[in-house]
Amino acid sequence: MRLLALLGLSVVAFCTVVGVGSVVSHGSTLGLASVEVTDSAWGQGALWQNAAQALGGLTIGVVSMRVLDRWRYQQRLERLQRDLDHESHERQTLETSQRSLQLQLETLEEQATNHQRTIEALKTQLQERDRLLQKERTDLEAIRTDVEQTWDEQAALQGELSHLRDYVAELEAELNTSQSNLASLLQYQPKPAEAGENNSETDELVSAGAFETVLAAVETAEQQFGDVLEIWDSARSAAAESQFGRPSEVYQALRAIAEIGRASLLAKREGRSMGGWREGFRAYGLDFKPTEHQVTGSRYGSDRDFRHGGRKQRMFKHLTLGKNNAVHNLQIYFELDFETEKVAIGYCGKHLRSYGWAS
Repeated sequence: MRLLALLGLSVVAFCTVVGVGSVVSHGSTLGLASVEVTDSAWGQGALWQNAAQALGGLTIGVVSMRVLDRWRYQQRLERLQRDLDHESHERQTLETSQRSLQLQLETLEEQATNHQRTIEALKTQLQERDRLLQKERTDLEAIRTDVEQTWDEQAALQGELSHLRDYVAELEAELNTSQSNLASLLQYQPKPAEAGENNSETDELVSAGAFETVLAAVETAEQQFGDVLEIWDSARSAAAESQFGRPSEVYQALRAIAEIGRASLLAKREGRSMGGWREGFRAYGLDFKPTEHQVTGSRYGSDRDFRHGGRKQRMFKHLTLGKNNAVHNLQIYFELDFETEKVAIGYCGKHLRSYGWAS
């Protein structure tokens, strides 16, 4: 567009020069006065020479403008080329960055996958740990229960040990008075002649082993020693159910209880000490226990609650006859009542439940 404009200006300038020359040559175009022009100043050749110079100048200007525009165009092309090269370089850089980011993304995805697997593995381990922890808690609770039971047993054993110590002290006290008590007991036993007169028929039954049942032996002892023995209803019921095979031994044991009971009541009335019963029963060949094991008392104490005519009493003094089975074993539980001056026979039957014994 710039080239066309310059070309148009050149044509206009050329036409102007030619027109001016024509006006000057003729002098009458616009009604002006005729002027004399010399051949040297306004000749036809000078006019065309000036026009040619003007045209040449315009041509040079046009060419110069063309060259300038080409240079500018070249500069613009070079600038555009540099911009293109820079853009290409940036594009390559971006592509490189994109590939790098793609690799990083793939790496991150792989790491995410690995992390996910790690998380799953950790979850599995955590669940396993929770299961083991729950198992350990269950085991710990069981151990705690066992420890509490052990503490209870230890407390029971401590109580038993204390009871045994008291029992040993009691035995020592009984041992110190056993000789005097035995002499006193023998002093107040019925004489053989008197016993023969009063109990001849009973002695014949005992020697012949004529008691067919334990209940028969109990009833005979009640008749013979009713002044000191009181046979309770619970003792009578247990005797009726007993399978003990030697009823005569039951009678002899009740007789020993009656005689030792008489001696104790007499010593009480006379204000002297009877002492322990263990040595007295030992003289009759009987194993006397003044009380029960502490564990037996706590676990099976209710088995020793005996009844008679609306009365109820827990008794622990007892004799044990025979061996460790129902046919060859029997127990007699009794208590001495100083108010009624009677020995209450609360039980006479099979071995009751106790510590270390299941009946």
